[in-house]
Amino acid sequence: MIMNELRFLFRVDATAETGLGHYTRSFALAEYLSYNFSCFFLMFNPIVEVESNLINSEIKLIKLDSNNSEDQIKYLKDNVLRENDILIFDGYNFDSDYIKSIKNTFDNYTILIDDIYLNFQHCNLIINTAGNSTIDKYNCQENTTFCLGLSYSLLRKSFLEQAKLQREISNIDTIFICLGGADLNNITLEVLKSVLSIEKKFKVHVVVGGAYQYLDSLNLFIKTVFSNSIVYLHRNLSAEEIKNLIIESQIAICSSSVILSECYSVGLFVISGYYIENQFQTYEFAKSNNLIYPIGDLNNLNKLNLKSIIEDITIDNVNQMIQLQKSVIDGSSLKRLQKKIIQSYFDSSLICRKANKEDIYNYFELVNDSEVRKSSINTEIILFENHEKWFTGRILSPNTYMFAFYLKQTFVGQVRFDKNENNNFIIDYSICAPYRGLGLGFILLKKSINQLKNYKLQHAKLVAEVKLDNFSSNKTMLNLGFELQATTDLINQYTYDIK
Repeated sequence: MIMNELRFLFRVDATAETGLGHYTRSFALAEYLSYNFSCFFLMFNPIVEVESNLINSEIKLIKLDSNNSEDQIKYLKDNVLRENDILIFDGYNFDSDYIKSIKNTFDNYTILIDDIYLNFQHCNLIINTAGNSTIDKYNCQENTTFCLGLSYSLLRKSFLEQAKLQREISNIDTIFICLGGADLNNITLEVLKSVLSIEKKFKVHVVVGGAYQYLDSLNLFIKTVFSNSIVYLHRNLSAEEIKNLIIESQIAICSSSVILSECYSVGLFVISGYYIENQFQTYEFAKSNNLIYPIGDLNNLNKLNLKSIIEDITIDNVNQMIQLQKSVIDGSSLKRLQKKIIQSYFDSSLICRKANKEDIYNYFELVNDSEVRKSSINTEIILFENHEKWFTGRILSPNTYMFAFYLKQTFVGQVRFDKNENNNFIIDYSICAPYRGLGLGFILLKKSINQLKNYKLQHAKLVAEVKLDNFSSNKTMLNLGFELQATTDLINQYTYDIK
């Protein structure tokens, strides 16, 4: 179900100059988010293959006609941005002023995908998937949320599924080579020359992207070189096709970029290095944790004896490395990341206020939602005349505290505390249909409990009764620190002491 009120706008480019790494990892996140949200890519002059890929996906492409920053900012402000949009920037060509100007249109929630410690003060959340990334290397505003490390890997769907599978190999006969979608220095050709100098016969899969500019010379080399191995050249493959080639292989030679995490998800012996600055951090972590065979700066490949490295690899070497790789990639990274993004967004964006008479119709619509009635102790439909009498009495009662939650002008949910004869406060909360399943129960209760504390209720006890089969609410109570006090055939009872 798409939540029409919330959109993700990705500002990312994919050209021969920028390469495809930023696009690939942003696409992985957008692909996952698009199951629940509308996602848009805002791009200037994307290569044809990228444009085609987006057309065949659930992600919408908005092309920017000008490469001038001021023109782009004006176009986005006048024609694209809405007040609840979440902005995601991925690219080194977007400076702090550019991001700030777009963000300030509606004070939009802003995310930065980073791997070189860009210190942009106005980002709400920063994603850095390098294994050794740490908060102390950033100089950001205090309330910035961080999603750091391989547990937030930006893996495409095919690789998320593969990461959950174990693997053990019994032979070595296939090599996978991928040095990025653009490979501006044509390191692919140098690697292939070394591989084909090996006497043993291998099947060799060489993968290049749509931005690779040396296709003719690479093809010519493959056709004219003498080798015992058989070479298959692939260009502009889908994630599923790349995954299948990696599965077929036991050895990979790749850069420490997006493709490295994809290799981890499958599991094989990886020989890896770096050739640009943003790959170095990923490379260093992989090297220090034995996730790769490290070969350093790939621009100095001619100084390495890649041939002897490959010849010395044993089946035990491969399987040992696979086990280490599988320990750092679990296939749940994007589920984890989506939850963190959504909770951070709503935590910073939701308005919590005391309910008043203007909320009566929003409450009425919510209370008669089919899922709300199903989860309630009383499952009968509520008539408006009864609701009006009840609502008016509650907002005026000194024994009831009702909090309404809004995202700008959009009603999201409610929390109510009713004092009973034992001077305990019984909790009732509900969330509007488009916002369920996002972990918002935790945020609504946390915010409303903090509001309740402002009323100086000394030694008050909160009581929540939750149906046994309402798994999300039971989990929310435990995560908030509520204690399970009693269980019947149908209900768990939790308590929480306000201090």
